[in-house]
Amino acid sequence: MGLRQRERRAAASGTIRFLTCVLPPAWAGLFLFVQSPVLMVQIGGGVFLVAVVIVVWRLLATGVDERWGRPSGRCLARSGSAVRVGRAAIFLISK
Repeated sequence: MGLRQRERRAAASGTIRFLTCVLPPAWAGLFLFVQSPVLMVQIGGGVFLVAVVIVVWRLLATGVDERWGRPSGRCLARSGSAVRVGRAAIFLISK
């Protein structure tokens, strides 16, 4: 997404190591409070979809490399459907 320097392999490896060490204990800690596997799957899916929508919007705003081509109307339609599915996941979690 351009938040970290992709060209530097050490920076990318450091980010991956950090996330690999931090995310599993955080997810396990969240499960201690939620205590519902189905709800955990819904939370994970909702977070993933929201992250995908954010990445798509950022790429549409900043542009992509020419070798990838211009985003089509299908790309926008998919991001819209991802937003709707994310809303549904949030609605199900809040019930």
